[in-house]
Amino acid sequence: MPTRQQSALGRLLLAGLAVLTIVAGWARYTHAKRRTTTTRIPPFSTLPAHFAPPEKTRWGRGSRAPYPTGAYWLNAALGDVPVPATPYQVAVTPKGAQLSYGFKRRRATSEAQLDPFGVDWFVQPVSDGSDAATVAADAASRVKRVETEAGGFVAAGDALYGASNRTTNATLERRSALGATADYGGVGVVLCKGSPLIAVEVDKGKSVVLAPGGAGGGQAGRITSVEMKDDLRLVTLKDSSTWVLVSLGCDVSLSLHGEAFGVTASSNACVVRIGIAPSSKEDWNMLSKASTTYAVGGAPAFDLNGPDPGTYHLRWDKRGDDDLYMLAAPHHVSTLVDSSVDEGRSYLTGAKGPMHWFKGDSWKLREALPDVSLASASFRDGKVDDTTVNTIKQQCERDVKRPHRTRSSGRGAYGALYFEGKEMGRLARLALVCADAGAGAASQKATNDLVKRLGTWLARDDVVGRDKTWGGTVARSGYPINSTKGATGDSFADFGNALFSDHHFQFGYYAYAAAVVKALHVDGSRLIDQWRPRLDALVLDYANPPRGSQSYSRSYPEHGRHKDWYDGHSWATGLVAYPTGKSQESSSEAAHGYLGAALYGEAIHDASLAAWGRLCLATEVRGAQTYWRMDPQSDVYDPKFAVNRVAGGVAGGAAVATTWFGSNPEYVHGINCLPVLTGLTDLLIDGEDACAEAPILTQALARKHKPVEPSWRG
Repeated sequence: MPTRQQSALGRLLLAGLAVLTIVAGWARYTHAKRRTTTTRIPPFSTLPAHFAPPEKTRWGRGSRAPYPTGAYWLNAALGDVPVPATPYQVAVTPKGAQLSYGFKRRRATSEAQLDPFGVDWFVQPVSDGSDAATVAADAASRVKRVETEAGGFVAAGDALYGASNRTTNATLERRSALGATADYGGVGVVLCKGSPLIAVEVDKGKSVVLAPGGAGGGQAGRITSVEMKDDLRLVTLKDSSTWVLVSLGCDVSLSLHGEAFGVTASSNACVVRIGIAPSSKEDWNMLSKASTTYAVGGAPAFDLNGPDPGTYHLRWDKRGDDDLYMLAAPHHVSTLVDSSVDEGRSYLTGAKGPMHWFKGDSWKLREALPDVSLASASFRDGKVDDTTVNTIKQQCERDVKRPHRTRSSGRGAYGALYFEGKEMGRLARLALVCADAGAGAASQKATNDLVKRLGTWLARDDVVGRDKTWGGTVARSGYPINSTKGATGDSFADFGNALFSDHHFQFGYYAYAAAVVKALHVDGSRLIDQWRPRLDALVLDYANPPRGSQSYSRSYPEHGRHKDWYDGHSWATGLVAYPTGKSQESSSEAAHGYLGAALYGEAIHDASLAAWGRLCLATEVRGAQTYWRMDPQSDVYDPKFAVNRVAGGVAGGAAVATTWFGSNPEYVHGINCLPVLTGLTDLLIDGEDACAEAPILTQALARKHKPVEPSWRG
């Protein structure tokens, strides 16, 4: 007979076995439940180091991934190509900076409007700390010596830069959404859009030379006169242009024959500012008030979870104790909340038209956020008659039976990422139209096809991957052959996606398709949750919301990869430096990308991402209506160019009536209205726009020689 102790021990063992049995059973149950509910696919795999890494000598303190590949000042980090810091342009070279006011050279034709870069001023940091007069005299002697050797046909910069032994790149410091500073080791050239005068900061004991550029016709530049006006220097150059030179604590001296200014910070750090001069008394008074305080950059600020997520601020990082006066573009004037900030039209003109004086270091702007919906308002409100509904139903039945092919959609093929996305977008829209028209079976067929296609694509590991060098999701096709799966050796494959170009165009189609799957598929919620790791990697890459938002990720640039919050729209180009700055072709596909982000936010129940997508969509639409869709009566563009009614592409210093693939009117107009769908096309194009475009497109359709291709006939 067991003892009392043995009985207690037995009961304890039995209890322990029971607990283990329960735990094991619960583990099997929860594992089975996980298997039957959702199993998330793994994130995209990490790619090898990027084939075009950041040039560290150009990036300043604290630089690390994710880098702002869409920043307007990125040219300064990629090479010696000008940065359109409107209304000026600044080229940052190892030996110094070059300043230009492009509007004085504006060329406008029916094909393009261009504000060409031409050197108006050379800025050369000087290694020694001589007094201003000595610095000016030394620069003058170098200019005269080279002029003598070249027979007088030389720009001052050839002499100044030729004599410089500096070979180290300027580093970009104080990098922000609204500006950056090119630091030459004690001399900083500020790149900041909206500045009426360019600021050059000089540390104590440092010197800089300011010399005029060429006078045209191969002649060397000269300063022909300098007069003081309200403590400002009014400077006239040999090409008859007049400039303002402002000294904030600097010693300034002009060489004997006007070859250059010498500028020195003898006792304390100082600032010298330079810009084109006004002609009217009113503008002179405004410029005088603007001369003492300047901005070095800044950032947008948002309140997506507040009562009005359409309101945002541009907050400038200013230097100086007085009020800040900056220059605003036309869309700022249209969205400004407090009209007292607007001090009236300025004498300066940027690539996007006349600029206004805005007072203050914070601009409060507001967009009316559009409602985003997958359903058609026309069907919902009963505006489609029965006959038309039946016709649409019949067409739906035919369309869902057609094979779904994608041009160049094979592994690693050029354009696979973009055209595959467009095909999914087409399937998604087909499913929605069928649902709106009441063709349930056809809608289900299209939705099932979409699920199969999107799920198969997301499972692939040879199309896109995670880049940790710059930070983001990129196409594998652009990588060197044999470096990774899907590589082609062509860095511009998939339209430069591996160079961080066109991400909002391309990934936006996948975001839109995912939202349709969530809305129409019987198992949509589970599928989206299953695909989340890879869908997030696509959407957040180009539409990462502000810090503090639910979906914000430190893996991607904040405030959106492509968005320029000063210009009010996106730039499509990434790690490519063009002389006219960053550019964008399809304004409608850019807007579509943000529509997709908003709908995706709703699909995953992230209110802040949905609001962020709506705000990005609203600003993109305004940008398109202001700077792509043109009115010859407007003063944004020259009438000779505006007669085209639509710009094929807009850049920092230019706008063109052509595309990357041709200049036919159907290309220019078509690329700026596709994809055609409810909730997008009706936002971008109103009846007046459509009527204005109609004669141009009607003429194109009637063309006998090289007729419009079927794919562009609509």
